[in-house]
Formats: sequence, C-alpha cells, structure tokens
Amino acid sequence: MNQEDKKEEAMALHQLGMVERMAGEFNDSLYYFNEEEKIWKHYFPEFYLGFSANSYEKGYIAIKQGQYDEARAFFQDSLAFAESANSSVAEGCAYRGMGELEMAKLSFDKAKIHFQQATAAFKEAGDSMAIKEIQDFLVQCQQLHSTNKGAIENGNKENPKR
Repeated sequence: MNQEDKKEEAMALHQLGMVERMAGEFNDSLYYFNEEEKIWKHYFPEFYLGFSANSYEKGYIAIKQGQYDEARAFFQDSLAFAESANSSVAEGCAYRGMGELEMAKLSFDKAKIHFQQATAAFKEAGDSMAIKEIQDFLVQCQQLHSTNKGAIENGNKENPKR
C-alpha cells in the first residue's frame, strides 16, 4: 500500500469511529480511533491535523464515559496538535470539547470561557455554522447554570437538575 492509500485508510477509520461514537458504541469507536492513530504515528508523524481530530474524538468519548481527567488530557493534546497544524477550525473544536467537558462537570463559568475561545477560533476560520453551534452551547450553558443554581439554593445540593 502506498502512502496515499494509508492516508485514505486512516480517514476511513476515523469516519467509522465517528459512526460508532454516534451510535453509542464507544469501545468499537475507540478501536477505530486507535487504529487510525497507529497509521498517523507510523506513516505521517507530522500530520498534526489528523492527530488533533483523533485526540478530539477520544476526548469526546471520554466525556461520555465520565472519564473527565482523561477527556481533559485528550482535548489539551488536540489543541496542541491544532496549534502545530495552524488550524483555527481544529483549535475551535478543541476549545468546544473543553467547553462541553466543563458543562458535563457543571463548571459553567469555565465552560463559557472555553466556548468563547472556540468562537474566536471559528471566527478566524470563517466558520459561521460552528459559531452558531457554539452560541447554542452558550444558551444551554446559561440554562443549565440557572437550573442548577436554583436547585442548590432550594436545598437540593445532591441532585440538581441536569
């Protein structure tokens, strides 16, 4: 197999991983992302954009599995790779992932900061669709913050609404 074929294989593995992630099949998804990463490491060790997308997906899965420390590490890796690739879109995705992580942890102020960073990166890239998505996250963040704040103020500290 030539290098171009290996690159196509890695991208196909990434797509399969995304399909499995969206289906909630996280172990299968991680298998595909790990196989993708092996190709990037072996054939394209300086393809930072590929590593960024791969780390982002693993971070997103870690959120879904409640592995927040692992998710943070993956998103930080994703951001570092995005910066090395000089990709505003990938940077925006990494910041969006960090925002979603903080939302999952009910750390709304931190989530807002990351979403603002994502918005700035997506603006630089001219990605209006991604900006709209971030605006929706900010609205959700505000709604969840208000709901949880009210639950805590009413004495329901153990089980605030999510």
